[in-house]
Amino acid sequence: MKRIIRLLLVAFVLTLTFLPVFTKVKAEHPERVIDEMGLLTEEERQELEDLCDEVSERQQVDVVIVISDKFTYDNMVQEADDYYDYNGYGLRHDHSGSLLLVGKDSEGYFVYISTCGYGIYCYSDYGIDHLIDTIVASYDEGNNWFNGLKEYINRCDELIDMANEGKPYDIYFDDPEPEPEPDPMVETAKSAGISAGLGGIAALIGTTILKGKNKSVYHKHEARDYARPGSFKCYNNRDLYLYSRTTAAPRPKQTSSGGGGGGGGFRGGSSTHTSSSGRSHGGGGRRL
Repeated sequence: MKRIIRLLLVAFVLTLTFLPVFTKVKAEHPERVIDEMGLLTEEERQELEDLCDEVSERQQVDVVIVISDKFTYDNMVQEADDYYDYNGYGLRHDHSGSLLLVGKDSEGYFVYISTCGYGIYCYSDYGIDHLIDTIVASYDEGNNWFNGLKEYINRCDELIDMANEGKPYDIYFDDPEPEPEPDPMVETAKSAGISAGLGGIAALIGTTILKGKNKSVYHKHEARDYARPGSFKCYNNRDLYLYSRTTAAPRPKQTSSGGGGGGGGFRGGSSTHTSSSGRSHGGGGRRL
């Protein structure tokens, strides 16, 4: 009993010793979800914050969301880059991560995703547009930002996984289309077809067995085997070439495309630029 009490005391002391260290590490990193426009309740913001923390620390790629009406559409690239660089975001030695800027002006909502370090590799230009589509598909035209942003964070996690496997999401990947619900009439027809097929196979087997028992008739391999010997004689034969026809078609000309592949004009990979801090950033955005 004394040994158990001693072990509990040691564990308690160790907890008191290292807890401030863990708290300090967390406190040194700025909040990953900031909402200055009130698009989220505090409970929703905290849930998204916890999700961003979990993904960021596990992947070592920062996932940050900043919502503010102070951002401007014309300067959103510089504003997103500067917010990321000068507020302590980014993990690893190369400040890896991304920042989703959400703003609003008289024309409506707009978003921009700034990437840095390994995040540039994780999110190609095509992948960034895909992430924005993920928000749009779930945010209910601005009435459910929580759901849209949660889907965004989860999709960021998946794209990082793809990059870790050496296959970052790009123009070469097609999103799987949802499988259509089965049509009752089609399913009934399939069942009837399977039943008929099984019945046909059974009948074929039975017929083959009966045929095998019939030994009075045999299949001949050549036509002459059916002729009575000496009943047909051919004294002369030759081949006559009767007709000749030649057609011509023009050879198709080779054409070159300057668009750089599919995906709505995306060339693949990540375009980059240098921010005011001197770091290299990727990114992309648009109005919603």
